[in-house]
Amino acid sequence: MQSFFQYRGFRAAVEAQLDRDRAKAQGFQRHDRSTAADSGSPGSATSDESKVDLEKGGESSEGGVFRLPSGVKLGDIDPEERNPGPTDEAARLEEDQNPEEHREAVEEKIRQDREDHEEEEEEQDDDDDDYELGLNARQTLSRTTTQQSVATRLGQVLTGIEVRRRTTREGGEGNVFVVGYEGADDPNDPHNWSFLTRIGCTINIAAIGCVVGFASAVDSSFLPQAAKEFGVSEVVESLATALFLAGFGIGGLLAGPVSETVGRNPVYIGTMGLYMVFVMASALAPNIEAQLVFRFIAGLFGSTPLTCAGGSISDLWSPLERVFAFPIFANAAFTGPLLGPIIGGFIAQSVSWRWVEWTTLILSGAVLTSVVLFQPETFPPILLKWK
Repeated sequence: MQSFFQYRGFRAAVEAQLDRDRAKAQGFQRHDRSTAADSGSPGSATSDESKVDLEKGGESSEGGVFRLPSGVKLGDIDPEERNPGPTDEAARLEEDQNPEEHREAVEEKIRQDREDHEEEEEEQDDDDDDYELGLNARQTLSRTTTQQSVATRLGQVLTGIEVRRRTTREGGEGNVFVVGYEGADDPNDPHNWSFLTRIGCTINIAAIGCVVGFASAVDSSFLPQAAKEFGVSEVVESLATALFLAGFGIGGLLAGPVSETVGRNPVYIGTMGLYMVFVMASALAPNIEAQLVFRFIAGLFGSTPLTCAGGSISDLWSPLERVFAFPIFANAAFTGPLLGPIIGGFIAQSVSWRWVEWTTLILSGAVLTSVVLFQPETFPPILLKWK
């Protein structure tokens, strides 16, 4: 019953988480749209404000520095009015002495300058074309939306979900979703339940251990009465206790792996129910052979709390908290065998030895009812499977 309500609570919690994740996904979409809108203008284009006015002096587009004297503008400089240098004097002297050769040299220089100028213009056109192509490519790249798979985007949005490739051991190909808790403070994690809730769960587990321990030793309290009724010696009747404990040892080999597969509660409830059936059968046993067989099977199914209790406590408590949580179970498990002979001896002398088994059945039924109604599931893989 408690597991059913817990499952319903998980559903409500996951729906609330999905609402938060949808809001996060809408935020991602708004971010993508705003990014696409911003990418419409070329991000690498130079703004007008960053351009340099060469007349004012500054850094040129090729990276060189062009500076004019203070108070002098570019149009104020006349190349003809500058002071002649040694090279100019030599050129004028050559012009006066050989006018024809000088004229041919000047024409050749003009032609060479024209060819160089045409080559520079062609290179400039090529550079402009390359720049435009690069600019268009950058604009296209800035507008291109990053392509991601649906699994990757879901993995970014869903909280506590990890998307990974399927391993060879798992078979097949593609991605798998690994579901985890929403975070370290996820209320669905048993470690984050309230202190009183975890104490109540621990007491329930301790009660199972106590009643099963009670059943293991209670038969020693009515050895004379049962041996007399079945016509056997007390040594033979003591096998009822020995076989119950033997069933304890064998049942633990089965209960542990099953609890790590289907969860804690199905194992507690299922084995407790079967244990009670064979306790009742022991109370109704017509002969010693039937009693011994029923006691062995009862011990086989009654071994669950001693086997699975450690896992349940580790599900609920951190390693530091187990220092005081585990003794709660241990003391109850040791108290059961202590109380069994005391209570059983009083009942056997006052009523009948069969009522000792009926008393064990009644106590076990009360504990099982508490487990069914109030014990939640604590095994993390099962909780995440529900999620």
